[in-house]
Amino acid sequence: MLIVAKVGSSVLANGTGTRNLNQIHQISNQICTLWELGHKVILVTSGAVATGRTNRCLRSIHWECKDEIGFENIDPELLEKQVWAGAGQAELMSDYIREFRANGRECAQVLITRDDLSDLDASRGRNLLAILRIYLRTGVTPIVNENDVLTPEELEEKQFGVNSRPSGDNDHLAALVALSAGATKLILLTDVDGVYDGSPNDGGSQLIREILQPKDYYHFVNHESGTGQGGMMSKLYVADWVIPNGITVHIANGFTPNILIDIVDGREIGTVCRVPK
Repeated sequence: MLIVAKVGSSVLANGTGTRNLNQIHQISNQICTLWELGHKVILVTSGAVATGRTNRCLRSIHWECKDEIGFENIDPELLEKQVWAGAGQAELMSDYIREFRANGRECAQVLITRDDLSDLDASRGRNLLAILRIYLRTGVTPIVNENDVLTPEELEEKQFGVNSRPSGDNDHLAALVALSAGATKLILLTDVDGVYDGSPNDGGSQLIREILQPKDYYHFVNHESGTGQGGMMSKLYVADWVIPNGITVHIANGFTPNILIDIVDGREIGTVCRVPK
């Protein structure tokens, strides 16, 4: 089974802006276990900006970015995120490499943009898919993230409308990767247990275990998110987009021990979005 797992900034940074090394350890170990069980896994990771924000040399770069505002009308706040992304991505990959090698496995960084996957018949799209297939055939886990350093539009906040597709976040990127690579499951890990019929912080809200028509649940959620950009609205849009293509989408809590393994084992956990049987 080919699985695309996406882990959000709210899981890796724990809402504090500092990366959670224990979570990186847990997620990496689970992916290595899935490989040992005969599955292939592509990891789509967020967390570069949140990680780079804590770099000791880059904690106070606001005025440095303001100095560049005259160059092609650069947005200083967006420039900050680009600078943080470059430093944070290096640290993040260093953590993943260490954890995968501790399990006797290898991983590889794949930085892409939405344009890379927008036309799979174009040379860039074909080349990317060839690279992903080679990694998977050789047992190397591709670790995918958007190339935020050189494509600032990927970092811009996006508003979602009823007829729009999600963009500008790694939920959307994970969906593109899952569709392009022919994945069976798309697992979206966040900091709540799944989709609720109200606010997850409200004790009266109930977890929705199964969703067959994601559009019917848009009114329960909004697109806002704390550490990252996606939020639950983005995840429902992604599910509505990909499940007609035979991909089952799982939305679950990345802090739950062995969450990836339990989902692949078929246990009832989180929210599952799929085509009606």
